Amino acid sequence: MSVETYLNAAQTTIKEVDHCMLVTYGSDGLLHSRLMQPYDTEESLDIWFGTRPDSRKVEEIQADNRALVMFYNLKEAAYVSMNGTIEMVDDPELKKQYWHEAWEDYFERGPEGDDYMLLKFVPNRIEQMNFAQKVAPEPYGRVPAIMVRQGDSWVVAEE
Repeated sequence: MSVETYLNAAQTTIKEVDHCMLVTYGSDGLLHSRLMQPYDTEESLDIWFGTRPDSRKVEEIQADNRALVMFYNLKEAAYVSMNGTIEMVDDPELKKQYWHEAWEDYFERGPEGDDYMLLKFVPNRIEQMNFAQKVAPEPYGRVPAIMVRQGDSWVVAEE
């Protein structure tokens, strides 16, 4: 299958679910996961999250910015798991741009508040399966489709 087919399948899976798991590395050597509601994913598959600056995840990202983001769509028997890095962003204009009205319950002062900042996840490796879209390389369903980022482009990884 082509890179475009894989990218389209990944974007479809991501857009069809409201929440994902964000996994970071803890100082205790353990992986820590939490349910997150991302802002709409960009074509590049970069993902924006809102968070509190005093959260555990921010502390973990400051120490080690590697992360994993995972989306699961039960209806299509599909998942997208992405490894990458996270940048912390506190730009006022971007905070307004990447704001969800549903986040008002978590960030009382809104997008201008100091209790809200952004996390930008930039993937460098994508693993996925999507049985509804037949994205499951041969032998069918035994191995995931994997892409890796090379510069600004994605390539299908040979496993």
